[in-house]
Amino acid sequence: MHRRSNARRMLVWVTIPTVAIAALVVPMAAQAAAPKVPAGFSFSGSGWGHGVGLSQYGARGQAQEGRTATQILTHYFSGTTVKPVTDAVDLRVNLQFDVPSLRLRGEPLRSTGGSVQLSIGSKNLTVAPRAAITLRASGTDVQVVSGTKVLATGNPVTVRWSGTRSPGSTGSRPAVLNLVSGSSSLDTSGHRYRYGQVEVRSRSNAAGARTLSAVNVVNLHDEYLLGVGEMPSSWPMAALQSQVVVARSYALVRYQSGVRAGCWCHVFDDTRDQVFAGYGKEAGPSGDRWRQAVLTTAYSATTGRVVLYGNKVAQTFFSSSTGGRTQNSEDVWGSALPYLRSVDDRWSRDSRNNPTYAAWGPRARTQQQVAQAFALPNVSRIDLTSRHASGAVRSAKAWSATGQYAVLSGATFTQRLALTSRWSFVTGTPNPMATKPVVPAAYTLSTGVVPASVVIPADARVSGFVLPSTASKGKRVVIQKWVNRSWKQAGSVTVAADGGFAFTASPAARGNHLYRVWKPSDNCTAKGCATKGAVSASLRLDGAQLYSVGVASGAIAAKKGGLAMISGGVAPATAGSRVLIQRLSKGTWKTLGSTVVRSSGRYSYGTRVLSAGRYAYRVWKPSDQCSSGTCLLKASSSKTVIVTVR
Repeated sequence: MHRRSNARRMLVWVTIPTVAIAALVVPMAAQAAAPKVPAGFSFSGSGWGHGVGLSQYGARGQAQEGRTATQILTHYFSGTTVKPVTDAVDLRVNLQFDVPSLRLRGEPLRSTGGSVQLSIGSKNLTVAPRAAITLRASGTDVQVVSGTKVLATGNPVTVRWSGTRSPGSTGSRPAVLNLVSGSSSLDTSGHRYRYGQVEVRSRSNAAGARTLSAVNVVNLHDEYLLGVGEMPSSWPMAALQSQVVVARSYALVRYQSGVRAGCWCHVFDDTRDQVFAGYGKEAGPSGDRWRQAVLTTAYSATTGRVVLYGNKVAQTFFSSSTGGRTQNSEDVWGSALPYLRSVDDRWSRDSRNNPTYAAWGPRARTQQQVAQAFALPNVSRIDLTSRHASGAVRSAKAWSATGQYAVLSGATFTQRLALTSRWSFVTGTPNPMATKPVVPAAYTLSTGVVPASVVIPADARVSGFVLPSTASKGKRVVIQKWVNRSWKQAGSVTVAADGGFAFTASPAARGNHLYRVWKPSDNCTAKGCATKGAVSASLRLDGAQLYSVGVASGAIAAKKGGLAMISGGVAPATAGSRVLIQRLSKGTWKTLGSTVVRSSGRYSYGTRVLSAGRYAYRVWKPSDQCSSGTCLLKASSSKTVIVTVR
């Protein structure tokens, strides 16, 4: 905070003796009136939270417009990709910190189960379902107490319960552990944990008192993510999936940073990291949708999708909403990260999507509150015009009636006056967020998954988005195809209101075909373009052809012990390739042998038949010209040939 007071002017009166019959009197200029000191100030604004990274209401708005989780994430985390990495690790989540005592009990989820096992050194205690146990700090140890009886003493105490991965002696019936601080009630909602185990340790706090810390050890891959309670489960699936990927990425970075000293944890269960609600999230309203979001962002039993910058997992910060643009990381925490850039977040300003924080206020503050915030005797005027790229207040300047002034950072100003966010302004003055429409510096263009190949003459549908949609809607994107070593225009389509586009790719011949989508620049003048264009990555589409396999006859007669000759043709002819001769045996086609296809496309094969009867055969032509998992000539089979043996 900076202060400066104006130097006071000194007035000197001089007495002039009268030397003539009259004297000229020159009046002094009237002194300027002191500025008025109002009784208070009122503030309005938008958004809630620090505004770095993912905007949760922004994710909701984008999901409602049809964007996928990957599109949402790569919008808020600049220059990133979304890919699977190994996430099946034991994450340590602090549930209780610096408390003198804890209470716990096991609760069955069905008619049976719910036993709890407490391990203290080599000693194991089994506690019946719904029986309450107290743990309290006792010097460097933890005491296990039932009623008034001390059952065991040691450090640490490991708590297991039935139905978890490591239930000890408690069995496999599903249950939850109910765990609260010693001063809280076990009968309230929340504080129930379905997975993992809990470790309780005695620790010495900053004041030298002995207290307890309780840590839930869970598998990050699913057990932890199922309990993350940062977004309503009723929101659109793409928004939920975005939150899961962000939560997974954030927790994995914390895990990779190692166990924190003092709490024996990787993360806390509250806003110091991200809220972990335990079983309450999974079992709460629409909890099945949250479970679905967790499962659909997993890639395998041991890997899950995360946000990557280069080959490193990104620090995926998130908050509720903004004033229309997210914050650069250095504008909040001083450290610039290349993927935490200020980007368009207009969805936060849409009251239909964000009814609570699209616009908040007015928030009335008294003269005393404002003067105290700025450490001035009074405040006559406030200037909030100093803004970050996001539109959030960079610094606030206030003047007293006597001309003193003080400057606060945007963060300090917001905190001292208990405002909802840094996207604030003095009520009654122009809203800087509303009066500065966002003109994007560049378009962001993304395409959906393109099929690896299509069988000619089938078409492939390609879709994608050009963001922000407010700038791209109604404009056209150009479809280009790689022909004769250059990109040639193959058509154009109009961008929809939500930024989406779609077109049909129709490869006319067998082979590899490359397409791309180009959005030209907009708002161009002689000095350049305000919004730079974008081009998608090359989209490879293989035009494949299905083999046609013919047989000379669908019915063949043969003598017992003789040869049944199966012949026909393959198109297109691939000289030197082979066809397989197969016979139907107990419902399964089994290969008997193979023969070479001649340059004419013809083939023939003799199979010896030893037993009288009717037998079903077919000719199978495997795929050819295969590369990277796709084949330009796709497998096919002939019609069934019936061989009758007498």
